[in-house]
Order: sequence, then C-alpha cells, then structure tokens
Amino acid sequence: MAARTYHRIVLAEFAIAVVLVGMSPILTPRKGTKPEAAAAGAAVTLAGPLVRLTAVCVVFFVLALMATGAKAGKVAAAFGALVVLGALLNATDEIGVLAKALTGGQAPTAPATANASPAGATPPPQGVSAA
Repeated sequence: MAARTYHRIVLAEFAIAVVLVGMSPILTPRKGTKPEAAAAGAAVTLAGPLVRLTAVCVVFFVLALMATGAKAGKVAAAFGALVVLGALLNATDEIGVLAKALTGGQAPTAPATANASPAGATPPPQGVSAA
C-alpha cells in the first residue's frame, strides 16, 4: 500500500517539474546577442529547455523505479521534492511574468503608515524633542 502512495507522490512531483521547466520557453522573452538576430529569432534555440526536460524525465524515471519500497519510496519522494524546489527556484523569472500577467501588470504596493520614519532612523529618547 505504501509503495503506491510514493509512486503517486513521485508522479505528482514529475508533473509539477515538467510544468515548471516547460513554461520557460513560453513565458520568457527571446533574447539574442544581436538586435538583427533577435528580431529574426535565429539566435535563439529551444535546446536549453529541451535538455532540462530530458534531465527531469531521466531523474524522475529513476525515482519512479526507486519508489517501490517503503523506505526507498520515502527517499525518492524527498529527492523529487528537492528537484521540484530547484526547478521552482530556477523559474523565478517565469513566475514573475505569470504574476504580472495575472495582476494586470501592476506590482503590489505596501500600505503607507502615518508614523513612518526614514529607514535606519531611531526615535528620539523620551523627553528630548526631535527638532
């Protein structure tokens, strides 16, 4: 029973990792070294995302093979979570673009406080005026 649970966890982690790595070429703008090449799209290839997707597939294939027992399944699920965390940390640009698209291009602002003092300023001691 436990082995089936770990297979499901590893499969869910695989799906999350593929989505995180797969959204990279869709959400990030293409950048070229020269303006003419960037306009033509000739300088940009999809080799990087394809290599990352292949690596994710190979790693999770091994993890799925590992997840047959209870103890090895725990290790496989934990290592899969680390891979997903690494993919999430590498996808910060894509997450920022997605958040900007979902919020309508407006960055969230912090609420202003009435008694805000300049950064690093300490309040004057009691009984001493701030003038």
